[in-house]
Amino acid sequence: MKAVYKRLQNRCFAGREGFALPMALVVIIIGLVLSGLIFDIGHSFFSTALKQESLYMDHVAVRDYIEAAKGWLVKYNIDNGRVEHALLRPRPDMPIGSLNDLMVDDPFGTLLEKRHLSFDREALYHRGGAKRVTVNVFDVHYFKENLTPGLLNDTAQMRMLPPPINTVASPSGSGSGLVDIGDATDSTRGRADEKESGSYPWDKYGAYVVRVQLYDVDKNGNRVLKRVVDEAFYQVLGDD
Repeated sequence: MKAVYKRLQNRCFAGREGFALPMALVVIIIGLVLSGLIFDIGHSFFSTALKQESLYMDHVAVRDYIEAAKGWLVKYNIDNGRVEHALLRPRPDMPIGSLNDLMVDDPFGTLLEKRHLSFDREALYHRGGAKRVTVNVFDVHYFKENLTPGLLNDTAQMRMLPPPINTVASPSGSGSGLVDIGDATDSTRGRADEKESGSYPWDKYGAYVVRVQLYDVDKNGNRVLKRVVDEAFYQVLGDD
């Protein structure tokens, strides 16, 4: 009887041992799967966070260049009592043959690191590798009649040409006899006949587009365009 009980007991233990081994393997497999999932989720979250941080810092960097250009130009115009226009287009009737004719430049002799309106230099932000930034400010107080046929037929330049931001009416020169009415966004001020013929004086109305281009630079020095932002604004100076 004891021998029979002993054999039954041994079989029970053997059954338990045989059941424990598969269970242990299942637990190990589940643990590995869960660990892999946790690692994958963590890695995906970390990668997404890095990309979002990079995009955010690119956005902040571009905004810094735009606001610096706008602030400098507004103050410069106020200090001078007249708005700055492109050097190659000092009068409103000057034809526009290329994008360069609309470029607004920093004062002559301004060091590269001190420039705000026109430059191409290494960006201050370097996370993820070297970067370069190009800033250009365009004088967009022009009319379509000023565009030469050569520019109109140049597809590449026309794609890059900022649209004009004008006051009411058509081109008119600087000097006396101009009617100072309305503004670039409100056409409800002044009499109807004034609106059709009036315009701000050339030296009192400035319209600009600030273009910032941010590039990644690889180890061979090749540029890859990463972000382009255009922002337009205008400034009207009073008579005083």
